Amino acid sequence: MKFRIFGTRRLAPADDLAAALRTISEINRIIMAADAKVGLLLTVNGFVLTGLISTPRARATVPATAMTAVLEVVLLVCMVYLAATLWPNLRGAGPGNWFGFPSLPPEILRRPVVPALADDAWRQAALLAGIARRKYRRFAVALRWSAASVVLFLVWFPASLLIPGR
Repeated sequence: MKFRIFGTRRLAPADDLAAALRTISEINRIIMAADAKVGLLLTVNGFVLTGLISTPRARATVPATAMTAVLEVVLLVCMVYLAATLWPNLRGAGPGNWFGFPSLPPEILRRPVVPALADDAWRQAALLAGIARRKYRRFAVALRWSAASVVLFLVWFPASLLIPGR
């Protein structure tokens, strides 16, 4: 992992640790924001799914069946992306990292020195940044599929009520 150093003076170990911890905190906030947005998309798609399930059907015609199948597939793909976005990532930033949940060492009585803690914190920040990037990539795809599911539902719903043969 390469770090760009700006200027000629390095931070003192305690300042380096503080900067890393602030970075971890900010990236955690970004991850929580992504999860909140995914929750909103799940709610929207839940309404679409509820509408799909609870709408009374006319006789099954080819157009009605085709529209229903397309909407079901779009909803399924969307839900898979949303689930992948929320799926927990339990990889650690290396064994014995003091800032990662799955790799927190059990021997808390032997704490490392500040420079080692700063290194662990920066590794954790890098890991969290990767998690945030993946979440937002998946969220962007899920947002497109959600838009498609809502538009399809808005076309499907009145059409399913108006198809002759009831």
